[in-house]
Amino acid sequence: MNVICSFKTELDLNNYQKTACLRYAGAARYAYNWGLMRKIAVRKAGEKVPTAIDLHRELNTLKQTELSEDDRGLSGASFELPELNYLRDMA
Repeated sequence: MNVICSFKTELDLNNYQKTACLRYAGAARYAYNWGLMRKIAVRKAGEKVPTAIDLHRELNTLKQTELSEDDRGLSGASFELPELNYLRDMA
C-alpha cells in the first residue's frame, strides 16, 4: 500500500521580498522564452540546433550588452536554470 502525504505552505513576504520574487520570476521567464525563440528560429533555418552550453554562452553575452541595469543585479541562476531545463525537456 502506498501512502501519499502532502503539505501546503504559504510564504508571508514583505514588499521587498515580493518585488525580488517578481524580478526573479521575470528573469526566468525571459530566459525560457529567449531559449525557446532561439531554438525555433534555428530549426526553421535548418541549422544545427545549439547545445545547452552554446545557448548559455549566447545568453551571457546578451546579459552583458542588452539587459537593463536593474536586471544585471539579479543572480545568474535566475537566467540559467529555465534555459537548461527547457533544453533537457526538448532534447
